[in-house]
Amino acid sequence: MKKIVLIASIALFVSCNNNDVENVDSFNSLGFKTVKYNSINKNTGTKIIEFNNMESYENMINQLNEDVENWDDNFVATYGHLDDDALNDKEEELNFDDEKPLSDFENENNFISLRNKYFIEENIWLNNEELKDSNNPMNKEFTLLQM
Repeated sequence: MKKIVLIASIALFVSCNNNDVENVDSFNSLGFKTVKYNSINKNTGTKIIEFNNMESYENMINQLNEDVENWDDNFVATYGHLDDDALNDKEEELNFDDEKPLSDFENENNFISLRNKYFIEENIWLNNEELKDSNNPMNKEFTLLQM
Protein backbone atom coordinates (compact mmCIF):
# COMPACT_ATOMS: atom_id res chain seq x y z
CA MET A 1 0.00 0.00 0.00
CA LYS A 2 1.38 3.37 -0.85
CA LYS A 3 1.82 5.93 1.90
CA ILE A 4 -0.08 9.16 1.84
CA VAL A 5 2.43 11.83 1.15
CA LEU A 6 0.21 14.75 0.37
CA ILE A 7 -2.39 14.56 3.13
CA ALA A 8 -1.62 18.03 4.43
CA SER A 9 -2.27 19.50 1.00
CA ILE A 10 -5.94 18.74 1.41
CA ALA A 11 -6.31 21.90 3.49
CA LEU A 12 -5.02 25.39 2.84
CA PHE A 13 -4.51 28.45 4.94
CA VAL A 14 -4.80 31.62 2.92
CA SER A 15 -4.01 35.21 3.78
CA CYS A 16 -6.00 37.35 1.45
CA ASN A 17 -7.89 40.54 1.04
CA ASN A 18 -11.44 40.26 2.45
CA ASN A 19 -12.76 41.43 -0.92
CA ASP A 20 -11.37 38.26 -2.50
CA VAL A 21 -13.25 35.89 -0.17
CA GLU A 22 -16.91 34.98 -0.47
CA ASN A 23 -18.28 32.85 2.35
CA VAL A 24 -20.11 29.84 1.02
CA ASP A 25 -20.86 28.25 4.39
CA SER A 26 -20.51 29.05 8.05
CA PHE A 27 -18.12 27.14 10.30
CA ASN A 28 -19.46 23.65 10.87
CA SER A 29 -19.16 21.53 14.00
CA LEU A 30 -15.77 20.28 12.77
CA GLY A 31 -14.39 23.83 12.71
CA PHE A 32 -14.15 24.54 8.99
CA LYS A 33 -16.16 26.23 6.29
CA THR A 34 -16.05 26.48 2.51
CA VAL A 35 -15.07 29.81 1.03
CA LYS A 36 -14.77 30.96 -2.55
CA TYR A 37 -11.45 32.66 -3.19
CA ASN A 38 -12.19 34.88 -6.17
CA SER A 39 -8.77 36.30 -6.90
CA ILE A 40 -7.49 32.87 -7.99
CA ASN A 41 -9.87 32.46 -10.90
CA LYS A 42 -11.72 35.67 -11.69
CA ASN A 43 -14.35 33.83 -13.73
CA THR A 44 -15.61 31.23 -11.29
CA GLY A 45 -13.63 31.49 -8.07
CA THR A 46 -12.07 28.50 -6.38
CA LYS A 47 -13.67 26.80 -3.41
CA ILE A 48 -11.29 26.02 -0.58
CA ILE A 49 -11.78 25.26 3.07
CA GLU A 50 -10.90 27.57 5.91
CA PHE A 51 -10.39 26.42 9.48
CA ASN A 52 -11.39 28.59 12.39
CA ASN A 53 -8.20 27.69 14.30
CA MET A 54 -5.12 25.49 14.19
CA GLU A 55 -6.65 22.95 16.56
CA SER A 56 -9.57 22.35 14.17
CA TYR A 57 -7.09 21.91 11.31
CA GLU A 58 -4.96 19.41 13.25
CA ASN A 59 -8.05 17.50 14.40
CA MET A 60 -9.28 17.22 10.82
CA ILE A 61 -5.88 16.04 9.55
CA ASN A 62 -5.72 13.45 12.33
CA GLN A 63 -9.26 12.27 11.57
CA LEU A 64 -8.52 11.97 7.85
CA ASN A 65 -5.31 10.05 8.57
CA GLU A 66 -7.31 7.70 10.78
CA ASP A 67 -10.01 7.30 8.11
CA VAL A 68 -7.38 6.40 5.50
CA GLU A 69 -5.70 3.91 7.85
CA ASN A 70 -9.06 2.28 8.68
CA TRP A 71 -9.97 2.09 4.98
CA ASP A 72 -6.67 0.38 4.21
CA ASP A 73 -6.87 -1.88 7.28
CA ASN A 74 -10.33 -3.07 6.21
CA PHE A 75 -9.04 -3.93 2.75
CA VAL A 76 -6.06 -5.81 4.18
CA ALA A 77 -8.28 -7.61 6.69
CA THR A 78 -10.32 -8.94 3.78
CA TYR A 79 -7.46 -9.75 1.40
CA GLY A 80 -4.43 -9.91 3.71
CA HIS A 81 -4.09 -13.65 3.19
CA LEU A 82 -2.84 -12.97 -0.35
CA ASP A 83 0.86 -12.61 -1.14
CA ASP A 84 2.11 -9.20 -2.30
CA ASP A 85 1.66 -9.88 -6.01
CA ALA A 86 -1.84 -11.28 -5.56
CA LEU A 87 -2.76 -8.38 -3.27
CA ASN A 88 -1.59 -5.88 -5.90
CA ASP A 89 -3.59 -7.77 -8.53
CA LYS A 90 -6.68 -7.65 -6.29
CA GLU A 91 -6.24 -3.89 -5.83
CA GLU A 92 -6.17 -3.48 -9.61
CA GLU A 93 -9.09 -5.84 -10.15
CA LEU A 94 -11.24 -3.94 -7.66
CA ASN A 95 -9.84 -0.54 -8.64
CA PHE A 96 -9.03 -0.03 -4.97
CA ASP A 97 -8.34 3.61 -4.14
CA ASP A 98 -6.34 3.86 -0.95
CA GLU A 99 -7.09 7.60 -0.79
CA LYS A 100 -10.86 7.22 -1.13
CA PRO A 101 -11.59 8.77 2.29
CA LEU A 102 -9.75 11.90 1.14
CA SER A 103 -11.58 12.19 -2.17
CA ASP A 104 -14.87 11.52 -0.36
CA PHE A 105 -14.08 14.37 2.03
CA GLU A 106 -13.28 16.71 -0.87
CA ASN A 107 -16.45 15.75 -2.75
CA GLU A 108 -18.71 15.96 0.30
CA ASN A 109 -17.38 19.43 1.10
CA ASN A 110 -17.16 20.55 -2.53
CA PHE A 111 -13.71 22.11 -2.53
CA ILE A 112 -10.47 21.96 -4.51
CA SER A 113 -7.42 20.26 -2.99
CA LEU A 114 -3.81 20.29 -4.05
CA ARG A 115 -3.84 16.51 -3.56
CA ASN A 116 -6.47 16.18 -6.26
CA LYS A 117 -4.68 18.66 -8.53
CA TYR A 118 -1.51 16.60 -8.23
CA PHE A 119 -3.41 13.35 -8.93
CA ILE A 120 -4.87 14.81 -12.13
CA GLU A 121 -1.47 16.11 -13.27
CA GLU A 122 0.18 12.76 -12.50
CA ASN A 123 -2.39 10.86 -14.58
CA ILE A 124 -1.92 13.24 -17.51
CA TRP A 125 1.83 12.73 -17.28
CA LEU A 126 1.57 8.93 -17.04
CA ASN A 127 -0.66 8.80 -20.14
CA ASN A 128 2.10 10.22 -22.35
CA GLU A 129 4.07 7.91 -24.64
CA GLU A 130 7.31 9.48 -23.48
CA LEU A 131 7.62 10.29 -19.79
CA LYS A 132 9.76 13.41 -19.70
CA ASP A 133 11.13 14.03 -16.25
CA SER A 134 10.67 17.76 -16.76
CA ASN A 135 6.89 17.18 -16.95
CA ASN A 136 6.73 14.94 -13.89
CA PRO A 137 4.37 16.57 -11.37
CA MET A 138 6.73 15.48 -8.59
CA ASN A 139 9.11 18.09 -10.00
CA LYS A 140 6.51 20.84 -9.91
CA GLU A 141 5.55 23.07 -7.08
CA PHE A 142 1.78 23.36 -6.89
CA THR A 143 0.37 26.50 -5.43
CA LEU A 144 -3.07 27.86 -4.77
CA LEU A 145 -2.63 30.15 -7.77
CA GLN A 146 -2.38 27.17 -10.14
CA MET A 147 -5.73 25.69 -9.16
